[in-house]
This record gives sequence, structure tokens and C-alpha cells, in this order.
Amino acid sequence: LLTKEHTAIQMRVLKSFFLRISGTVKDLSQIHLALMQEVLQKQAGPYDLPYGLSIRNYQGRILLEKKDITSSDNESDDWEIQLNIPGTTVLPSGLGSIEAVKIEYDRDFRYNSEMNCFSQGLPAGCVVRLRRPGDHIKPAGRQGTRTLKKFMNEEKIDPKLRNHLPVIANGSDIVWLPEHACGDAYICKIDDIDHSAIRLIWQR
Repeated sequence: LLTKEHTAIQMRVLKSFFLRISGTVKDLSQIHLALMQEVLQKQAGPYDLPYGLSIRNYQGRILLEKKDITSSDNESDDWEIQLNIPGTTVLPSGLGSIEAVKIEYDRDFRYNSEMNCFSQGLPAGCVVRLRRPGDHIKPAGRQGTRTLKKFMNEEKIDPKLRNHLPVIANGSDIVWLPEHACGDAYICKIDDIDHSAIRLIWQR
């Protein structure tokens, strides 16, 4: 664990982490690095850093974010974009893009945050948007349907990030919550063994 490493090593890793996110460390001072180290050692922050970033410790995870992501605004932006299949769907608000790629289905696929493979027959009306009241999901490999809010609670998703996670939705039914779950009704089944599949990738 990084917390057990020498201070100098911690500083180098934290500086590298900042560089990877911001693209530069020109204005990153020793004071900023000291704040970052404090966050590393305990649940602290958010602390402001250069280039509109902030850092905090949430449940043992170091989060380096744009400061607007950690604002107290609880209202979701009401945008909605048709999902391009195949193709790339560019998202607003700096949320990156969703890439849909056709691949050959493999019966050994396991559905988790890293493998997001869906039936080639995904509904044509699938859209990308932010969460809304009434959204629900039946996660692949789990029992029962629950509200998206309840699922996010179960997954311990940071409340400050929930309104900034894109979802793929078919009406109020969640097809995919990136990095967390695939909707059971939309993933490839054993009968799809000789067919192509759609892999969805969130490019932050």
C-alpha cells in the first residue's frame, strides 16, 4: 500500500497521479502535495488544487476531480442523446463518450465492470443520459430488480458523483451503469453463441 511507503515515494506517486489527470505539474506546489498526502493518509478533503481540480478521500479511494463535480447541486441535467450502435456517442458536460463496438460473442464472457457485452439486438431506442427518478435495474447475475437509487446505495457509489454518471437507458429501465452493472435483459445469452455482440466502453 502506498500509505506504507516512504514519504518521498508517496510524493512522487501523487505528483505523477496529478500529472496524468491535469497534463502538467507547473503550478503544483509543495503545499498542494502536502494536502494530497494528507488526503492519502486519512479521509480528508476536498482540497482545491491547480487547474480547477480538487482532491478528497472517499471510503479509502483517492478522488481527483473537477471542482464542479463535487458541488452540492443535486439536480441532474436533463439531456438525452440517442446511442449510436455501432459508433461513438459524444456526451456533454465533459463526461467523455460512449463507444459501441461489434465483437464476436464468447460464451465465457463474465459480466462485471470490465466486460460490458450486450445482445446485438439492443433496443433501437436506447439513449445516454443521467439518472432520473423512477429508474430501475435488474443487474446481471443478481436476484431481483431494484430502483437505481437503491442499487447505487448498495454499491456505495459516492453520492456526490451519482448525478454525473452517464447511464444507458431503455425508457426507465437501465441497460448499463458504466463501471457498475449491466441490465440482465440486455446481455448476451447462451442462445447468442453464434452471433455478434455489442461492447460498450465509456471513454472518460
